Amino acid sequence: MAMRLFLTWTLLLAAIPARADTPWGDRSVGVLVIGAGGGADWQKAVQQARKALGTGFAAEFLVGEIGPRDIQRCLDRLAAARALKIAVVPLELDPKSARLEQIRYMLGINEYPSEEVLKASRVGDRVIPRAKTKLPLVMTPAFGEDAAAADILLDRARALSREPGREAVVLLAEGTGNPEGDERLLKRLSELAPKLREGGGFRSVEPALLSPAPGLVHDRGFSPRLSPSDGKFRRPGDDAGQASVQGALDAIRKAGRFGRALVLPYLLFADGTERAMRKKLDGVFFEWKGKALLPDERAARWVAAQAAKAATAPDMVRFKDAGKALPSAGPKRFVP
Repeated sequence: MAMRLFLTWTLLLAAIPARADTPWGDRSVGVLVIGAGGGADWQKAVQQARKALGTGFAAEFLVGEIGPRDIQRCLDRLAAARALKIAVVPLELDPKSARLEQIRYMLGINEYPSEEVLKASRVGDRVIPRAKTKLPLVMTPAFGEDAAAADILLDRARALSREPGREAVVLLAEGTGNPEGDERLLKRLSELAPKLREGGGFRSVEPALLSPAPGLVHDRGFSPRLSPSDGKFRRPGDDAGQASVQGALDAIRKAGRFGRALVLPYLLFADGTERAMRKKLDGVFFEWKGKALLPDERAARWVAAQAAKAATAPDMVRFKDAGKALPSAGPKRFVP
């Protein structure tokens, strides 16, 4: 009898189709969400993203200063959760920021580290090691590239508005601290301007930048440092910061000449930057709430959608070496 039962169970088990040994069945993607910001708004955005991801994905979240050890811990936890593939989702605005370029290097997607980050961090000729994983990996586009970011921004403008046809919007962002980054940021604001103008029915929408504090390099997620003296970054004593404030004030005065001026910060999180921006603009009248794009449920749904797409996206080819110095650097000295 016992032998007959054993054979029966053996046949039944053999009839069950084989599947991956993961708690999520066929959706075995581990998600690493990388954000720039922090504080209570980041925590709420994390809660929203976890809810949107549900039980279908293992998830890790990183914010602030991110190094290879931080990434390695997350990759190891996702591997321990039996994920079969990793999706790195940048919940950030600038897809080509020095910060994201450095993260791509640490993940093995970029061959070399970010020169801007190395200079700002004063790493010199030391080599930043890469994070390692045997799992296939995909890094998705950044949130700032998606239509959801523009939709949220439009809602922020509508919340300030009373008579759109008589109102002009100034889309205000904090500069990156280097000419290339500022040019890229202004281009993005210029792309968003007509969408906001047409979607909200505003009289006009104009972009403006405020430079970060003179002598400091602000690339969110890396500590601000005194900038080098090679002219690429702002130097102490530069008048660029004051010039950018004057330019923003002029844009607001122009916007309010024939109606109300609405100033809309282009920020991912309200982390104190919005207060500093507002303080720099004392002396002119305009409507302001200082509300950033996140937290917002649409961003959480975007994270879940990116994770789902990553499941079938081609695996990225990555560099498997321990790390590389910049081609112009001298002998390698690995960071301890």
